[in-house]
Amino acid sequence: MTNLMLLLRLSVLSFAVGNVGMAAAQVGSVRQDAATGDYLVRIRTTDGSLGDVRVPARNRVRGEVVVSTSLSAEGRARYGYSFRVQSASPQALLTFVVPCSSAADIRNLAGVEYTAESGQRPLLVGKGEVECEALTRLAAEDSAVMSFASAWLPSLTRAQLIGSADMPQWPCECWGDPANEPAMAAIDTLDGTHGGGATALILAPLRPQVLVATPSATVLHLQSDLWLLCTPLGILTAPGICRSLEAKLSAVGDAVAHGNASAARGAVGALAHELDAQRGKEVPELAFSLLSFYVQRLAQQLGP
Repeated sequence: MTNLMLLLRLSVLSFAVGNVGMAAAQVGSVRQDAATGDYLVRIRTTDGSLGDVRVPARNRVRGEVVVSTSLSAEGRARYGYSFRVQSASPQALLTFVVPCSSAADIRNLAGVEYTAESGQRPLLVGKGEVECEALTRLAAEDSAVMSFASAWLPSLTRAQLIGSADMPQWPCECWGDPANEPAMAAIDTLDGTHGGGATALILAPLRPQVLVATPSATVLHLQSDLWLLCTPLGILTAPGICRSLEAKLSAVGDAVAHGNASAARGAVGALAHELDAQRGKEVPELAFSLLSFYVQRLAQQLGP
């Protein structure tokens, strides 16, 4: 599946670190400063001696992401992302990347003003042919939101948060020297546009509606999502809540399988009630957003 990226500025890091030790004497070799995390790329200076270009590492941002989802009457999903750079973050946030299908049919992409100690500045949002992007830079304690609608429904995935870093600083005007071509290539790799960065677990439009077109299919995907939240991801940490939600989902599935719409609607109501009651307690916001979305879809599919 081809991926579309929703970007807050296009800049993602690739970690391709060269050899150290004996190879550190070669132009273009890379080693890492253990104290700062920066990379040192060996170059040839103007007097013929060896020197280094310092390339700051980008993935040193510390941020928080909260995502919300809701289902429209037309069956489209609405997504909202709120992200904040922590006060102790070593770097500003340069890029926030949300993976989604190229067929996700993104509409109404919007940003609002973000807050900062210096006041408010606009979060500029535009939609391109290949990506949707919002251009800004969030310093420590800044926050912003982004929202859009999509025909594709939410699934668990990871967003990338890429920290802003200063441009590499050359100790001499020797970047045009052909002898430094290996160093330039190494710097382009470290400061490039592929991969890398800190991650945050989020929801994104990755599930086509055809996969949850019937109540029974929606129940199966709900059961799969609940298993992920309870077991490998450990988002739902209370065994009791996992067992309770699993039992209610099983009751919905049994009623649907037997064609008992009234019993299915009652079981869906009980499931929705428990999620609402435990929201922010035993059910964290991410789990609530995902599970309640499909519970709402089930209620729509089962009718009044």
